[in-house]
Amino acid sequence: MKKYIINFLAAIFMLGACTTLKKESILQSEKPEEYRISHYIINTSEKKIYIEGMVGGSKVQSDGSVMHWDGYSITHAKNINYKNTKLILFGKYMINFKENFIIKKNLSGIRFLYGTDYFTDGEKIYEERYGEIEEKINISKYTPINDFLYERKGKLYTFPVMHSNPEELEEITGLENFDALSATYIHNGYFVTKDGLYWLNGDASLQLEKFEGEHSKLTRYSNYFTYNNSVYKYSDYRPEKLDLDARKTKRIVWGHKKPSNWISMLLTDGINTYKGSETGSFHLIDTTRIKIPENILEWIPVASLGMSFIEKEGDLYFF
Repeated sequence: MKKYIINFLAAIFMLGACTTLKKESILQSEKPEEYRISHYIINTSEKKIYIEGMVGGSKVQSDGSVMHWDGYSITHAKNINYKNTKLILFGKYMINFKENFIIKKNLSGIRFLYGTDYFTDGEKIYEERYGEIEEKINISKYTPINDFLYERKGKLYTFPVMHSNPEELEEITGLENFDALSATYIHNGYFVTKDGLYWLNGDASLQLEKFEGEHSKLTRYSNYFTYNNSVYKYSDYRPEKLDLDARKTKRIVWGHKKPSNWISMLLTDGINTYKGSETGSFHLIDTTRIKIPENILEWIPVASLGMSFIEKEGDLYFF
């Protein structure tokens, strides 16, 4: 089933409605006929739209010293048609008028790529970053298999989402009988097919696990997943398997009122224990230096003044 994972705020409306908007929804300036939305100033009496931006420069003084200056400029956005324009709110940060929006096609065909800040209109892949949209890769000459796998002239390509600034699709080599049609994206280079678990990364692609029937169930968590009886952390550049028995692995989490990347967490199967957070990485606890309490799988977390403990039978153990 085709999924449209799109954080698209239904935000296309006629500008003429601006005068009826409540004060809580936009910030009104000192002049009652002006309204500010993002870096735009809408003047309802003049029926014009202005853009506010920062400017700066430097000037050499008569004594040879250099004076630096900065400030704001307000310019009339002549390209925006006040009567017929539409305001677009897109993704997490983007607020723009249709004349200045980089995508000119029908926005109903746009979808975000699962678990990323990238999105596509079917011809190009874009990235949204803090209110700006950047065109990344032209995919119009490729045949899409899914949002992360493509085919061209008998060769298989992937969108290398693990790279910080991907500029082209990456050819996958070194795999035999990879069933791309059944492939499902997990995270970065991780994919699962009807034949098993894979890591796709150019010529470093490899099969991590083979399909083992009913035991080969994919279960996702916030920053790791299990497949077969293995536990893998979400990795950026290479696959990382944790030394845990997935059937016995338990998460011990405390500090739920903190930001998610601060949440202290233990991941343990009773033999090996990793410390980390619900969104960050994991680190194996060195049991030659730190003693892990026995029967840790039966313990419960305790949070106190930012320090993390686990408790059993009245005794507290600090981590």
